[in-house]
Amino acid sequence: MSATPAISMDQIAGGAQVVVRDEEWIVRSVQQTPSDGLMVRCIGTSTLVRDTEATFFTPHNGDPESFAELIRLLDPTAIADPKAVTRQNIEHLYVRRHKGNAEVTAEAGSHWADRLPPTPIPVDPTPAEQAVFTELAEVWTHPPAGTKAPASGTGATLFPWTLFKAALSSHRALAATVRNRRKSLRDAGGELAEDAALARLGELADAFEEFCSVRQAAMITEIRRRCGIDQPAQTAIVSG
Repeated sequence: MSATPAISMDQIAGGAQVVVRDEEWIVRSVQQTPSDGLMVRCIGTSTLVRDTEATFFTPHNGDPESFAELIRLLDPTAIADPKAVTRQNIEHLYVRRHKGNAEVTAEAGSHWADRLPPTPIPVDPTPAEQAVFTELAEVWTHPPAGTKAPASGTGATLFPWTLFKAALSSHRALAATVRNRRKSLRDAGGELAEDAALARLGELADAFEEFCSVRQAAMITEIRRRCGIDQPAQTAIVSG
C-alpha cells in the first residue's frame, strides 16, 4: 500500500501514529528501500485493525526493477529476472480471498448472505462538492492540453489520483491529504506552484459543512427506507 509520496525518514519514526485509509496505526519500524522509498511496519490501533500487523511501502517509480526490489525485501529469492516479474513469482507472498473462494465458503459461507447487485442512486452535487471535483479535474487529474498537474517530486503522476480518491472518501479525507502534502512540501522546500494549488483545493474542501454531502444524505435516506429505521439512534449501520 502507498503512503504519502514525499515522506522521508526524518518525518516518521517508531512510535509515531499514522492514518492509512481512515485506519490508525502505530509505527514499529521504518526501513529505507533500495528504490529510495520506505518500508513502514505498523500495528493497528483503531477498531477494525486493532492488533493487526501490516507493512506499508511508499510508492516506487513504477519500474519493474523497483518493484522487484520491494519484493526481495519479503523474499530475496522470489524474482530471478527483475525486468520480467510474473504472477507466479509473487503468488506465494500474497493472499487474496473472498467469500466466493471454495475454502472460505466451506468454512464460513453460511455466515453471510449473497451480495445483491448494486443499486446506483443518482444525486446532484451541492455547489461545494461540484467545486471540489471541478478543481480536481481541471487542475489535477485532467489539466488542459499543453499543461500538467502541479504535483512535483517523487510520485508526481500518482498524487493527483491520491487526491481524487481522498475526495471520493470524504471532504475530511481530502482536507487531511492536502494538509499532509503541504507540510511535506514545506519541510522539503518543495514547489511553490504546487503549494498554491493545494491551498486552493484545501479552501474548497474546508468550505463543506458538517453534513452537506448529498452522497451521504442519499445513503442515509436509502438505508432508512430499506431497513425501516425511523429513529437514527435505534440502529448502528456499519459500512464494510
